[in-house]
Amino acid sequence: MSSITALCSHQQTLSGAGSLQELPALLAHTPGEALLFASPSFLKGPHWSALSTSLDSH
Repeated sequence: MSSITALCSHQQTLSGAGSLQELPALLAHTPGEALLFASPSFLKGPHWSALSTSLDSH
């Protein structure tokens, strides 16, 4: 028996100077849940600690 998984999404990629600061506002206007991919080194760095505080309310 095979298992099929489908993922339908509206993808948006942010990059460049200031893009992390735009993420909380973008998520605030996005209906439903969001999935954020991040590397282990990013999660251990200073940007994640600042960003995660902003994302907690979303």
